[in-house]
Amino acid sequence: MKISTIIIIAGAAMVFLGVAIFTIGFALSGFDFMHINGNENWQEKNMTLNSTNVDTLTVEDRNKTIRIIQSEDNQIHIKYFENNKRYYETDESGKAFKLTWVEPKFSIGFNFSLFSFRQTYVEIALPKNLSTRLNINTSNGSITASGFISDKDLFFKTSNAKIELSDITAPSIEAKTSNGKISAYNISAAEESRFTTSNASVDIERTGARNLTVSTNNGSISLDAITVSQQTKAATSNAKITLSRVTLGNDTTLSSSNGSIKGSINGKLSDFSISSKTSNGSNSLPGKSSEGEKILYVKTSNSSIDIDFVR
Repeated sequence: MKISTIIIIAGAAMVFLGVAIFTIGFALSGFDFMHINGNENWQEKNMTLNSTNVDTLTVEDRNKTIRIIQSEDNQIHIKYFENNKRYYETDESGKAFKLTWVEPKFSIGFNFSLFSFRQTYVEIALPKNLSTRLNINTSNGSITASGFISDKDLFFKTSNAKIELSDITAPSIEAKTSNGKISAYNISAAEESRFTTSNASVDIERTGARNLTVSTNNGSISLDAITVSQQTKAATSNAKITLSRVTLGNDTTLSSSNGSIKGSINGKLSDFSISSKTSNGSNSLPGKSSEGEKILYVKTSNSSIDIDFVR
């Protein structure tokens, strides 16, 4: 074999090995270029805010999990991680507090300590009762929140990750993601609850609201023991909608395509004026009826509609 051929083969093997090592390390870093350097020296930081002095709390983050838990006192406690290259900026304007992740300049520091990564996150501990509006934003990281009551609106947003909410009360609650599941348990909103994702399911259980909007595509929707006093909108595509003993308000729309709509609604058939339609599937509801004061619109295609009314 010629020396030049041997050199080419050896070079190709080294390139393949380098790509393999880089790919494994990149995966271990959570596919985040910011974590590829193994000598990050992340340091835990903590701050405490007087909850009575914070009317609005905003977090603008990236590639981090954000956890919101109940505080052991009446203060707001925030834990996060940073180093001399990657850090957070804080901004206090009146009663508004903002924590913003500062993006470093794009760089890749590759070395063989690549595999000693530390998972960083933001943890916010809130008093059980507070008067603070939350505006929580991240990407490629999950959001979990539980165990508090606020008299201000709450907003949670991420992408490519799940959102889990439980035991929360507020005037309005909105959770938005993509390619990630949304789960909400024991949520109460005096005005509106809105849950939006794509390519993933939405599960809502023991939740009450004046108005409820649930939207996804290519993912199922499950509504279990919910109570809505006014308007309900649940829409998906290529997936099913499942109801279990739901109490519906004056105006309800359930729509899918290529997915069934099944389950149980509290009340009587005669409580509703119904419009329903499907194709290539059975339908337990009348196509048209004008008996009740409440409006119920149900539509799908290539699948069945099977809804029972229970007392």
